[in-house]
Amino acid sequence: MVRYYQSVSLTQCRLSDLTLQGPSLSIPKISSFQDFPLSKENRMKCVFTLAGSDVRYAEMVKVLVVSAKYVSNLELYCLYDGDDESLVQWLSKSGVVVLPWRVSFAADMVGRYRGTKSIQFCLGTYLCTDIPIALRYYGISDEFVLYVDVDTVFLGDIDLGGCRPKYFAAPPDWDIGDWSFVSVGVMLLNTQTLLDSHPAFMQHLRNHAYDFDFAGHGGADQGAWNTFYHGLWDNLGPEYDWKPWWGFNPKAHIVHFSGPKPRDVRAILIDPVERPNDPLSRKINFFVIKQNPDAYRRYLHIWEKYHRMIECQ
Repeated sequence: MVRYYQSVSLTQCRLSDLTLQGPSLSIPKISSFQDFPLSKENRMKCVFTLAGSDVRYAEMVKVLVVSAKYVSNLELYCLYDGDDESLVQWLSKSGVVVLPWRVSFAADMVGRYRGTKSIQFCLGTYLCTDIPIALRYYGISDEFVLYVDVDTVFLGDIDLGGCRPKYFAAPPDWDIGDWSFVSVGVMLLNTQTLLDSHPAFMQHLRNHAYDFDFAGHGGADQGAWNTFYHGLWDNLGPEYDWKPWWGFNPKAHIVHFSGPKPRDVRAILIDPVERPNDPLSRKINFFVIKQNPDAYRRYLHIWEKYHRMIECQ
């Protein structure tokens, strides 16, 4: 049976001893979780997705939620495919509306997929492709909603009222000036046109057996979005999906730990030595972080401040 978790009152947690002041970046300081903005007038909906019970991703989800509550007036929704009841309760108590959902093509993907990723990974990463039909299923008809990956942290309020993309708006991926291949870690979605094109998008996924490694820059959903909607997206400013390898930007609204996650960043900053026998994942993370280690250090500092706030609950 599908359960719909309603938001409940927040648990008091005094935070007066914590100061969220990152280098050259000021984050509003409040004294408790009950000081989060609660007005629902004209609030844009923001959706993130999560599958499974990976502790690292649950940790990142909580930082995402707390940071969004601190600096924005977004209304948060989570498409969730998992059975971690304690996480669901935490999200609900933190004002997130949890919508249970499994990708509509899960059975077909299990039968067809022969790529290098695990099926569990695919069940999670492809959830974002179902957002338009999931929202309609739950009776949510907003024309535009914001989507963010769970490895993001909010640093500023979100005002995208003047952006009305035909399908979706997305920022650059690796190269800050190149919109020919976009990051789908943050997208402003036009839910109606994406709903209309959803059947054809799903056929595109089936035609490629859900394996988009050939597209480069991360296969799976990012390759799927880029190949099916190629040339049809609107450009979203990089400050809404700022990558630390671009440097430190005090005007960034959302920072995305694309590639190296916070714990990976911490491990490499503590032990910044490349070794011939390092696993491939560490070698890739090392390459990315060394593009701008100072920016990674500063953004990690902010992320960890939020993380310590969660630990005090």
